[in-house]
Amino acid sequence: MSGENKGGNTQIIIALIGLAGILGGGVIANWDKIFPPAQQSQTVVIEPIKPQVSQPKIEPQPVAQPEKPDPVILYTAKIAPKPRLFHGSYVGIMTEGVESIDVQFTLKRTGNRVTGSYSGGDESGRLQGTVNDNILTYNWQAGEYTGRGITVAEGDRIVGTWGYGDAISGAGETIAQKTVLR
Repeated sequence: MSGENKGGNTQIIIALIGLAGILGGGVIANWDKIFPPAQQSQTVVIEPIKPQVSQPKIEPQPVAQPEKPDPVILYTAKIAPKPRLFHGSYVGIMTEGVESIDVQFTLKRTGNRVTGSYSGGDESGRLQGTVNDNILTYNWQAGEYTGRGITVAEGDRIVGTWGYGDAISGAGETIAQKTVLR
């Protein structure tokens, strides 16, 4: 019985040696992928080529001056001013749940502060907020109700959400188009 066991051990040892050879060959063949060479930076100094031919000497020549200057014509182009974000009148739709109401906003921007009013259906209210890039974060009040909202300006259009209390979303959405570019 011990002879049979030795034969089995020999086969296992031969299989392990074969496996080690296959794994070792794979590692050696893919060494550059497993351990990529470190990036080395070299500084190369390039010396300018100095001409071997002597250059002819050029004497400066006097330049004739015009007696009368040419008239200069200036053209001015009227460029339309970039519309101020969150400033002016906007008309659009405000949703609350499944209801949709036509709404009009009148906003005034001073620096990064915005104040304004809105009206839609039987409701009207006030808002005030702060602009950061093209995003207006605001507080609103309509009668005894208050809340917050966030609106993004996309050119001459505003799109946003609003909520009750401290939530800036959850109650509805707003989308409106600027009516007067100022």
